[in-house]
Amino acid sequence: MHKAVKILSYIVAIIGVGLLISFFDSANDWLGSTYPNFPVWAMPLVLSMIIVGIGVLIRRQLHEGEILKYEFITTVTHKFRTPLTHIKWATENLRKAATEADRNESLGYIENANSKLVELTDLLVTASEPKDDVYKYRIERANLSSFAEEMIVSSADHANAKKIQVIREISPDVHALFDASRLKFVFQTLIENGINYTGQGGHRKSHRKRQ
Repeated sequence: MHKAVKILSYIVAIIGVGLLISFFDSANDWLGSTYPNFPVWAMPLVLSMIIVGIGVLIRRQLHEGEILKYEFITTVTHKFRTPLTHIKWATENLRKAATEADRNESLGYIENANSKLVELTDLLVTASEPKDDVYKYRIERANLSSFAEEMIVSSADHANAKKIQVIREISPDVHALFDASRLKFVFQTLIENGINYTGQGGHRKSHRKRQ
């Protein structure tokens, strides 16, 4: 369906350019017959400039789309390192676990990391699908405070593994318009980077103040 729509858009664009050329050709003939002193090169020059401008705009749009997709996929693949590292740590701890509680804790880390891997894989699959709405935002009004709190709680295992204390200073009941799936990705990246680049036993303040 998507390919058919794209082919149809190309056909419409070609027809449009053909009509534009025909229009300028007719206009040039009319101007030449009505105004004998009118320069014959003026209309072809204007037409050439318009076609070049359209070509530049199309090329820019295609190039920007490819850059966005490349950066998106690069960022997502980079985020695979965190859950994979968690699985590695949890596996090593699982081998050393002496009690049932220790084993269950390690398994919990593995399950949480696995969920994140599945989520990231779904993002990549969605990005690879040839759909026009992949990069469109779905803006809805929601509780930003609760959303931020959930993101921090979801990273608790990562922080605990490094013995890092995340200090939460979030104003309650802050509502805003945002795309939950996109903002979730941003929050997770910021929190995980904060934990990754904080030394063992350190702490990071996480706050979202009302504006």
